[in-house]
Amino acid sequence: MQKLNSAWGDVAKINLMIAYGCFLILAGYVVYPTHPHWWAFGFLSICCYLAAAGLIGKAISAALKLRQNAAVREDMLTRPAPHNAKLANREDLVKAGML
Repeated sequence: MQKLNSAWGDVAKINLMIAYGCFLILAGYVVYPTHPHWWAFGFLSICCYLAAAGLIGKAISAALKLRQNAAVREDMLTRPAPHNAKLANREDLVKAGML
């Protein structure tokens, strides 16, 4: 099972990924060419948009994983500790009508 540690570092990482993705969207918008002569800037702009989409998708995936880990952590805290079950002997089987 994976380690369920504090989420503050993960939240900061997710926020930074979203901020960087927004910066890449802005950079792609600013760099987009207004004339076909500057076609290379159009390619750079498309690369910025694709990188931003991948980064924001990765951030959303990390946020969903963090939410799932929080649910698992909460479930582990509220669940009773595991214990061993008693093995059935002959008397129990007869009492249950199995023998």
